[in-house]
This record gives sequence, C-alpha cells and structure tokens, in this order.
Amino acid sequence: MRSKTTDSRFRRADQATTEAPPLVDLLGRAEWLANLDHRVRLQLPADLAKGLVIANVRQDTLVVTTSHPALARRARLEQKRILEAANRFLTPPLKTLIVKVTPPTADLAISSTSTPPSDTAVEHLRLAALALGDAEMAAAFASLSQKR
Repeated sequence: MRSKTTDSRFRRADQATTEAPPLVDLLGRAEWLANLDHRVRLQLPADLAKGLVIANVRQDTLVVTTSHPALARRARLEQKRILEAANRFLTPPLKTLIVKVTPPTADLAISSTSTPPSDTAVEHLRLAALALGDAEMAAAFASLSQKR
C-alpha cells in the first residue's frame, strides 16, 4: 500500500490509477519493457545495443525496433545472440525475433523561429492554468500562454 502524501500531483495520480486499472497495467507493462530493454542491452555489444529498442514481447516473440536499416539487417543476423540475451531474463524462452525499422524520431527541441501560439491556444492554456490545483503547474501553463 502506498503511503499518503501531501503533494496534490501524487494524490491526483493515485486517484487516476485507482479509477483506471488498465492504466496501471499499461504503465506496469511499459516499465517492465524498459527494464528488460536496459538489461538486454547490457548483454549486447555496444554498437548493436545502441540502436535497438525492445518494443514488445508477445508469446515466444521478441520485437525490436531501430531507425537504421543496416542495423536492422545486423540484428537479424545476430538473432541468436539477441534472443539468448533476452532469455537470460525471461521464461518461457523466446524463439523468434522480429526487427522493425521505424522512422527516425524528430528533434523535439523548439526552434527560436517557431510560430507563436494562436489566440485559441493561448486561451486554452490560460483556462488550463486556472483549472489546475497545483500552483507550480498553473504558473508553467500561464507562462506558456504569454509567450507571443
């Protein structure tokens, strides 16, 4: 059982997860996959581990993604090694590796030449800031709504 805290952000998160058990399941699964991804990468050569991400484990299949077609080919050639690394942490053992090539992720940094928010966006940010019970988050939303 979680201890109670006075931070309103945690109370809202606790309330949301008790009202939505599938969310807890989804968050737990994501955490489990991230942990498995980290442990498997430590077992692989650095140049191979750097570009692969474990995306899913389904029945006896490990799904990994990469944004580099050449690395995807190499991962397919190294299938036995990757499955052995994953099987150190899983039962029953995985038998199949699926490698998917995904588009490279865009840089999330906001450029200085970005367009200012529309009047509608500013109004929504202002209203969201007023609706938040957390003063720190409200201040962040309010500052976003004033960047014009």
